[in-house]
Amino acid sequence: MSKKRILYVEDDETLAFLTADNLEQHFEVIHSNNGAAAFKLFCEQEFDLCVLDIMLPDMDGFEIATEIRKRD
Repeated sequence: MSKKRILYVEDDETLAFLTADNLEQHFEVIHSNNGAAAFKLFCEQEFDLCVLDIMLPDMDGFEIATEIRKRD
């Protein structure tokens, strides 16, 4: 059985490293530190869960969530 995939969007490098490191014990984690890049990843790949920071460069977490809901 393959691991569930998480799109993890966080621009704080330290927090992202620690969180992704822990999540990777059980999940496949794809990390992005930029809102627009994260949304592009979402459109190109399949994820089981998206974990979004609110305050992000280029596109905030609320905007990403709104666009994700429109598509999925």
